[in-house]
Amino acid sequence: MKILLSFPGKTRLLLLCWSVLILWPSAPAQPDEPDPQCTKDRKGLPACNFNTRNCWNEPKDDEEAWSHVKVGGQGQYQGPVKPIEKGYVYVDPKISQGLPRKLTGQISTGKEAICVTFYYATTGNNSAPITFYIQEGKVYSPVHRVEANTGGIWLETNFSCCLPDVNKKKLVAFEAASTDDGIVAIDYVDVRRSNMNCTGDELVCYPTLEEKTTVTPSRDQTTVAPTVTPSRDQTTVAPTMTPSRDQTTVVPTMAPSRDQITMAPPKGQSHGEPSKDQRCASDEMHSGVPSCDFNKSPDTCGWRLYDDISYLDNTTHTILVADIEDDVESICMEVQFEVLTTQTDLGNIFATFYTKTKKGAYLWSEVYNYKDEKQTGAKINKFEGPLPESTDRQILFVFQRETLNIDYIHIMASHLTPPLSKEVQETSTKKTNSLFTCSANSPFLKQRLCGMTPVPEQGWSNVLGWTEPYYMNPREDIFPRKRYYILYKGTDQSLRDAPATLSISSVMSSTGVFTLSFSYALSGNAKLEVRALDVRGRDNLAWSSTYESARKWVEVKVTPVNSWGLTKIIFKVLGSSPSTDTPVYVGLTDISITVPDEDNSKDDIGITRGVDGTGRVNGDDVDKNQGDDRDDTISNHSGDDHEDKKDSFEQYGVILLVLVLIIAVVVLICCGELLEKG
Repeated sequence: MKILLSFPGKTRLLLLCWSVLILWPSAPAQPDEPDPQCTKDRKGLPACNFNTRNCWNEPKDDEEAWSHVKVGGQGQYQGPVKPIEKGYVYVDPKISQGLPRKLTGQISTGKEAICVTFYYATTGNNSAPITFYIQEGKVYSPVHRVEANTGGIWLETNFSCCLPDVNKKKLVAFEAASTDDGIVAIDYVDVRRSNMNCTGDELVCYPTLEEKTTVTPSRDQTTVAPTVTPSRDQTTVAPTMTPSRDQTTVVPTMAPSRDQITMAPPKGQSHGEPSKDQRCASDEMHSGVPSCDFNKSPDTCGWRLYDDISYLDNTTHTILVADIEDDVESICMEVQFEVLTTQTDLGNIFATFYTKTKKGAYLWSEVYNYKDEKQTGAKINKFEGPLPESTDRQILFVFQRETLNIDYIHIMASHLTPPLSKEVQETSTKKTNSLFTCSANSPFLKQRLCGMTPVPEQGWSNVLGWTEPYYMNPREDIFPRKRYYILYKGTDQSLRDAPATLSISSVMSSTGVFTLSFSYALSGNAKLEVRALDVRGRDNLAWSSTYESARKWVEVKVTPVNSWGLTKIIFKVLGSSPSTDTPVYVGLTDISITVPDEDNSKDDIGITRGVDGTGRVNGDDVDKNQGDDRDDTISNHSGDDHEDKKDSFEQYGVILLVLVLIIAVVVLICCGELLEKG
């Protein structure tokens, strides 16, 4: 400093400016100039800013290793690096175990050349390669690679490619690996159409893979701001439906065009507005999901179109996707469509609605062809029910374009609940004690299968048995979705070898009178029975279905007498005879067991069946299976008073402890004052 002050005033000023320029942190390393022929057209290309969700997909056989980071309302985030804007994705090393993991998108047909820009960041000091692939025939070809070592700084890279097979869709993919020493993150993947001149039908990219050099910034560099921010309308969001294991699935991120999604009116029938009695009875409410008359609307009303391709069976499923507002608890939906084929199997399901949440896809309802109406013509289906509780929800409509055309989709928010039946209303005023519940709001949900004992239980190595289909592959789900249910999956042969059972042991009724209600759905040639076990170990038949499929949920209510007292309820699934290898599915939900108070112990005994339900009571049908589980049959209410007393003692103990602490503080203060005076 003394040396600097010895120079004249102007010289000192020049030296000071020169010193500032030398010591100023170097600017972030900039990538090569982007393609000058790059356009703003992102139609049919997987552009994604990851602000609200991960728009790309992982291979079906891999556990999801790419985690999505989303910034909260106060700017909080849980991730390895600070976001550029609102979100990004990174490879979780705990799941990937250091192995490279792919993240895929898809390019639709007709794209001759593309330009790609994306941002990347890494933690730690080790270099981590990030490779971009483009599908060429049946293989992935690497076209761009960066050796990333950014120290938490976001950097940008870009390249352009002439694409082969212009008339075919093709996959693109990132591949990166994270370890405990360094994590790889990606953001702002912007894929656009390029007007550069391409000759031939070969995959050619600029710069070439050999020309690309490593970019390693210094740690004092600032974050590179994105030069291109794909808007929400520009960024295509792909549904993350889980394909079945025997399929190779491609989910394109294809922005819908008008000619792709327009559905013609039913043949031989003029298009008209649905009558008021057909529509949902909640016209005054806001629409929770966009409705659309595809014949009159100038656009797609917020619905997006995708193709889900299976290479094994060469079939294509079309997927319509729309967002669900966060405050919508239930919806009413009406769909009109036209069947375009006269195949004999049209009595089966040919279209399905799902709701997709952050945790997975849930089957919400199914579109059935009307019974005895297998010819072409207009079909109308109406559904109403609750939705899964989540944010960032979507509704997906899956169908085959060669099978049907959609005329309109009318959806309204609904808070209607089905009215209680007359029989239920009459009994609801009677005082009862609940021994067991298993439904969407049951406290028993804290335990797997509501604490019931399954035989067999579905596990990693056993695909047959009882399970909770929270995140099941929606294509394998066959019943209209309940908010919660238990599912048995098996075959006729497996049931003939050994019946499947689901036991409730936490019940006890000294009076021998109880009411059991539940809903069931059944597919396949099988029968569902309910057995009531008494204190002597006698296994009495309380209810039975027939060997018929009940594809829709059927409500059952039964009040049998068990004179020796109830100790266990057993749901038993039996196979047909002769047995075959055909699949059998049984769904159970809304299970409730109640017993009357002593003042109401003289209730009438009977059985109530739901629509299309069958059942019979046969107290004389006794199985030879015997057992005594009295040690496990502890009434749920027997421990309530004990817990209340325990809570009371704990509260008094806390109060007493606080008083002791206050007295101790006062004593210490008084002693201190006495010592000072002394």
